[in-house]
Amino acid sequence: MKPARLVREVGRDVIFECEMNHPSNTFITWLFNKGPLPSNAIVNNDRLDIFNIRMDNSGIYSCKVTYRGGQIMDSGRLEVFGKN
Repeated sequence: MKPARLVREVGRDVIFECEMNHPSNTFITWLFNKGPLPSNAIVNNDRLDIFNIRMDNSGIYSCKVTYRGGQIMDSGRLEVFGKN
């Protein structure tokens, strides 16, 4: 995952990229704190864009790559500061 840790102010936009070596023909799933993504997050295959971040966007973002032989996962942390 790139970057592994982000610290940003409320209202900014952030990008996470799933940069794992994996076979072709894979399926990528993005998670936020092991659950669904927040409503201000947009998935673009191996890239996750989060717009106008809020305090409640702080947490762990993970990309899970599923392929014929199994799956691999990597994570990055977003820390948001400031006032909503």
